[in-house]
Amino acid sequence: MRPRLVAVAGLLLLAGCAAGVPETPQERQARFQAACNEAGFKADTEANKLCLLIQQQNDRLDAVERRLGFIQSDLNSPPLYYPYRWWR
Repeated sequence: MRPRLVAVAGLLLLAGCAAGVPETPQERQARFQAACNEAGFKADTEANKLCLLIQQQNDRLDAVERRLGFIQSDLNSPPLYYPYRWWR
């Protein structure tokens, strides 16, 4: 029983270290601007502003898809216990 507890604690420790540092809004905006510049948009133009809006929308859609993926994996996993009906 003791080795199992140590293994679980080790895995939890590793999982905590795997979480990255959250991106600041300035870093996110710089990433969006770099993507638009890489695509060939000039700064301070309407097309560049539209590109930035599309980048922000894509970022939000990615977050929603990740959340839905977690929900789907929860729905597909079997329950931890068998729902035994003792009254039958």
